[in-house]
Amino acid sequence: VSAAGFRRVDTDSPPTNGVEVVEVLDNTMGARQTVDRILTTVQTLRGDGNRAVAPQYAFLTAQTTHPSEDAELVAYVERPDPMDPRGSGVRVCVLDTGWSATCPWTTANQRFLPANDNSDDLYPGAPDELGFAAGHGSFIGGVIHQLVPSAGIEILRVATTDGIVLEPVLIAAIDTLTLAASHGGAPDVLVLPFGGYSLSLSFGLAGPVAEEWADPVGLRIALERLVEASPGLVIVASAGNDGSSDPCFPAAFAAPIFGGPKLSAAFVSVAGLDLAGYRAEFSNFGDWVTAAALGVRVRSAYVIGEEAAGSDPDGFPERWGHPAYARWSGTSFAAPIVAAAIARQKWELEISQSVPVSARQAWSVVAGRASTATDMPCPWIDHAGVAHD
Repeated sequence: VSAAGFRRVDTDSPPTNGVEVVEVLDNTMGARQTVDRILTTVQTLRGDGNRAVAPQYAFLTAQTTHPSEDAELVAYVERPDPMDPRGSGVRVCVLDTGWSATCPWTTANQRFLPANDNSDDLYPGAPDELGFAAGHGSFIGGVIHQLVPSAGIEILRVATTDGIVLEPVLIAAIDTLTLAASHGGAPDVLVLPFGGYSLSLSFGLAGPVAEEWADPVGLRIALERLVEASPGLVIVASAGNDGSSDPCFPAAFAAPIFGGPKLSAAFVSVAGLDLAGYRAEFSNFGDWVTAAALGVRVRSAYVIGEEAAGSDPDGFPERWGHPAYARWSGTSFAAPIVAAAIARQKWELEISQSVPVSARQAWSVVAGRASTATDMPCPWIDHAGVAHD
């Protein structure tokens, strides 16, 4: 279900991956009329109950836009030693803006795994003018790389360079990973550094019909298929940067009430902390958050270009040349610290035990050894080894 007009889309062609898009909203409708139209259409489409009905969601990459916390130029971040064996044999996949060849660490010997159709567009408007979330995927890959230099890091593009993730694009990428899992090619850890809120919050929906469909059901089903195909997988998601306790998806799938027992067991939702272990002012929180890590002024590799004036909240656009490095804040950058900790623990356990260990088993060890965040009842994952201010 998506916004605009009242018509069925692509009725002459078979649904993609079993998904059919129906538009039910009219921009001229009032709020109450909109809600009534939604619920009536949902009941009609559900028919005999054999069809799942859900809104079509869009998510945003989870970097903060606070004036003091936007991407900022730094002179240097120490390059990880390419001979450091930590993480060897472990695969980490990031669904984000993709990778960029202008990032100083996206080279073969640094073990990034770029694909030609997954490059970050970087410049959506004027030449060299960076999009709002440009370099987001490369930056996150660099955070992981600092902690597990020999892990395979694959950065797939599902987000625009302005940080928008459309649910059909995301589901298609997840289905690709599910297919790979059926041939033994799934990652060990999947990072989802973006989020959005349930339509039930936006429209004030309530009642049994709303409860069954208002959350991102399509995404949940795709993730359930992936977890079923790859039982040892751990999915690490950013909790979001609105300072809110409202469940933010996909991270909220870590709670059984939203993800169910099977999906929630594979999920880790990550809040952002300051250096003292207190929740960062911007970080979301709640009983659906299951881990926390440093999310303030993290340093990593970045991309070449200049901030667009409208994208820089402090009003002073910066320019990055080569090699490009930056500091950035947000739960987007706490999540890869947790993902890397899981990858490192998996590698360490396999070295010590000489038997295969799943990422799920590794996460149990990481969480069990972690101290508790200063003001949040969840494991505080150590960020030692990650550059920061």
